Amino acid sequence: MGRRTWIKIFADNWLTGTLREETSSIRGTWIDVLALAGDSTYGDEGLIQVADGVGLTDEQITAILCITINQWSEAKQRLIDTDRIQISKHNVIKIIKWKRYQSEYERTKEAQKRYREKKSIPQNYHSKLSPIPIKEKREERREKRDKEISKDSKAGKPVLSKITKDLLDKVYKQGFNIYALLGRFKKKSKINLPEAVIEKVCNSYLKNHEKIQNDWPWFITAVEKASREYFAEQSIKENQEYKKQPVAQSIKEIMRIAGLKGG
Repeated sequence: MGRRTWIKIFADNWLTGTLREETSSIRGTWIDVLALAGDSTYGDEGLIQVADGVGLTDEQITAILCITINQWSEAKQRLIDTDRIQISKHNVIKIIKWKRYQSEYERTKEAQKRYREKKSIPQNYHSKLSPIPIKEKREERREKRDKEISKDSKAGKPVLSKITKDLLDKVYKQGFNIYALLGRFKKKSKINLPEAVIEKVCNSYLKNHEKIQNDWPWFITAVEKASREYFAEQSIKENQEYKKQPVAQSIKEIMRIAGLKGG
């Protein structure tokens, strides 16, 4: 049982059916009766009653529909004669063929329910479908990265400091997959970015993240800018001797492959 927020009207039957032969008063009362049945607690059954087996009095109905007793009496009798309603001895009004014409409501309600449930899945995705909580998954990813860093250390590759790793994690937690972009850059350029450049890129993201529209082009631009700054700082620091060192050549290569923006 339950009230309905809408009822179904068949446009062709309403405009060209036998009910069109009735007076406007009877047609209007018929629509009011249908709406009253739908708004009833017993709307699923097409019954107009205040409790099981107890209907409304004629006075109560006319007050709700804002019509006179005479109008209601005339319309009620006509709706009975044309097999549209039945009235029990306790004045319970039953709409004949209610389920035949109003079953669409139940199908629509079920479809809406399924849609809402489907729409809510992303919000509860991990709690419903994943056996591993989000926090544990993050810990697993962090442990995996730490293991990769340990492997790099054994292989003679540069190892990131705790400050840099914390910066990377901070950026990553804000929804920017910095690790994927670094991996993509390394795959394309075959270059390990200096730690100072990575830190500059992270800090640039934290300052400008609201303006970023396309991750990869922004990342390449940020790397290029950070590399230029880093190269200039090192040139001054090393009194131009730094230009002869291998890492300087790497920075020049980074700037040369800035064309990766579209890759």
